[in-house]
Parts: sequence; C-alpha cells; structure tokens
Amino acid sequence: MARREEFLSALRLEFPNALAGLSDGLHGLIHLEVAAFRRTVEEAVRDGRFWYVEKSFRLVEEYVDDSGDDVDNALGVSFLEDFALFGFSRAEILEILPRLSRRMQDELRKHGEQWSGKPAT
Repeated sequence: MARREEFLSALRLEFPNALAGLSDGLHGLIHLEVAAFRRTVEEAVRDGRFWYVEKSFRLVEEYVDDSGDDVDNALGVSFLEDFALFGFSRAEILEILPRLSRRMQDELRKHGEQWSGKPAT
C-alpha cells in the first residue's frame, strides 16, 4: 500500500491534471486512476506534446514491476497495454519510440507489431 500511495503522490505532483477527468467517486480505484493518466498521455500525443509522453513513461518505468501487485497490474494493463493498442498514426509512433527507454519500447512491442519501428509493409 505504501508504494501505491507513493506512486499516486508522484503522479499528482508531476502530472497535476492527470486525474482531473476522474469523477470523485472513482478516486481510489487504481486501474481507473491509471487509465485517466493514460488518457492524458494519449491526448498529449494528439497535441504533439511528446515531451509529456517521455516524462510519463519515465514515471511508469519507475513504478512498474516494483510497486506491488495492484500498481504493477494497473500500469501493465491500464497504461502500457491500453496505450499500445490506441490508434496512433505511424508518424506518432515514430515520434514516441525514440523517446522511450528500451524497456518501455519492449513493453509496447509485446502488445502490437505497430511498435516495432519498422516500416509498414
């Protein structure tokens, strides 16, 4: 539980608007909080704010696989898996990939061929 609170505190500190779209009754549900965060990252991609994407993935990488089951599961499913499946354009993917660590690139590749960085055939 301490790592969960640490993650949520870091999220609120570094991304103060990340949970703004979440109605009050849904706070405390980690998968919904992480999904709200992911949606702000997807919005940043659409707006061309790739620095925000890079910063977001650094936070995710810091806590995935090291946060306890609930945070790790939420980041794996409600952030990484769902982000990978979002309908980004080829140009957006090519902007995103070089900004991510090798580990985060590999996580996205697990969920879709579009993240390979190779030209579509």
